[in-house]
Amino acid sequence: MKNRSVLLASILIISIIISGCSTKNSDESSENIKNVLTTSSIIPKEEKYISSDLDDSWTTLSDITTIKLQDNATVIDGDGVDSSDNIITISQAGNYLISGTLTNGSVVVKADSTSNIKIIFNGVSIKNNSGSAIDIQEADKVVITLAKNSKNNLEDGEQYKNISSDSADATLYSNSDLTINGDGLLKVICHYKDAIKTKDDLVIINGSYNITSKEDGLVGKESLAIKNGSFTINAGQDAIKSNHANETTKGWISIDGGIFNLNAKNDAIQAQTDLEINDGTFDITTGNGSSEIIAKMKQAIPSMPPMVQGENNNSAQPEPPSSMKKMIQKNYQDQ
Repeated sequence: MKNRSVLLASILIISIIISGCSTKNSDESSENIKNVLTTSSIIPKEEKYISSDLDDSWTTLSDITTIKLQDNATVIDGDGVDSSDNIITISQAGNYLISGTLTNGSVVVKADSTSNIKIIFNGVSIKNNSGSAIDIQEADKVVITLAKNSKNNLEDGEQYKNISSDSADATLYSNSDLTINGDGLLKVICHYKDAIKTKDDLVIINGSYNITSKEDGLVGKESLAIKNGSFTINAGQDAIKSNHANETTKGWISIDGGIFNLNAKNDAIQAQTDLEINDGTFDITTGNGSSEIIAKMKQAIPSMPPMVQGENNNSAQPEPPSSMKKMIQKNYQDQ
């Protein structure tokens, strides 16, 4: 038995993308699309974006710790931060403004489980040759704000030290809820596994993202919500993913606008439960190891009609019923 993924969309929302690891002709693929259409939804309409997610202000903050990164000479002005051997550790709730460069180091968040932390990237460049550039080990929630017009770079190494089932495995990694907002640029290069990943909820609002990842690009294990922004993602596996499989109310993805240029060897967007796309412009190339089904889609919603197109079959396939008001991904078994 082989797993196969299908992305489904209504004609009011987005085109359909199909990618699979086994071969099927296009008639069989279209029939499977019809079989998994549903109108149920678990995505919380009113709770996707709370006030802290939407707040990207920082210039008027009176209580803020500044961190000016420099190899073996990081300058800290304020409380809640320690520096040792190019490892910058944030240990308290609060606001932190980071700038500067580490050529082999990291920023670690290790606070208590009730701490809310805001980190502003204002011209940050961090590379860690043996682990994550940003490692959020414990907090209640962390908000990373990309300062307007700032350019920020994160890069990890090909091998991580002290790997366990609970340790970081992404260039920007979080064990807690993570929000990224603001109007700056974040470039992430991942050599090890995933680029941006949280084991809880991931929210992204605005900003520009240029991501190259060995495996997955964006991962919010419990959920992933995106509201605007520009995304260029080249992923060795999935570009955008939520994969919580143990609870039916989790594992969803919601997209409320943005520009997406996604190139993924597996799925462009993979949701364990529900996938809702309300707005956005998409340019997608997927593969999933199959030479027969490589779908490309370029569409500004809702200006163009949906289509399904395989590399070896250029004819448009049947559209989903017009009653569909959202996009859902389901996995089914392929004999």
